Amino acid sequence: MSELSRARDAALDRYEQLLLLKEDLERECFRLEQEHTREFGKEVLEIFRLEIECARKVKAIECCRMYLDRGLEPDGEALQQHVQQETQELIGHLHAMQRTWRNAMDAAEAGGEDLEAVKPLHPGIRKRTHPDIHDVEEKIRELEWEIREIRSKDPYQYKNLFSRPELVGEKHLDLQRQAEEYRQYSAQLEEKLGSILPEGTLLIWSHEW
Repeated sequence: MSELSRARDAALDRYEQLLLLKEDLERECFRLEQEHTREFGKEVLEIFRLEIECARKVKAIECCRMYLDRGLEPDGEALQQHVQQETQELIGHLHAMQRTWRNAMDAAEAGGEDLEAVKPLHPGIRKRTHPDIHDVEEKIRELEWEIREIRSKDPYQYKNLFSRPELVGEKHLDLQRQAEEYRQYSAQLEEKLGSILPEGTLLIWSHEW
């Protein structure tokens, strides 16, 4: 076997190892993402719902001030429709987050996770790889970079979180603190909005979550 053939085979071996490692990491990331969603998803959803609630009130206040600056009395019905339209994209994002959370919970109840969502292993790399050794070495460099990227970010970094129960508890407390801060902010906005709206005007938001 020529020196070039041996070098090419060694490169292909390395390429296959890295490709399989990357796919193992992708599977692990999928599992960690599911675990993270199940553990913290309900609290994250509540925080985002409160964010939308606050965003609606902020937009309502801005709209009221626009009416008043023009010497007009705020129209409750028109105001409500405007604010709902302005936050429709946020509502859509919330719905997507809710589906992700439900899917993660359903997978846990079913006793497994949908690992089919992750790409299957790549068999027969040697048969499909270009024979140019430089091309293989370039692919190796690309895979090494991709693997470093996966390991440096979430959800792979959730490994450290779930390996320490005290960190899980601290994150729950932090999420609860964030939710309470949004509730207080929402109450402040409600009070400010009430001082701007004409007496007897009541804004009733449709429950889209």
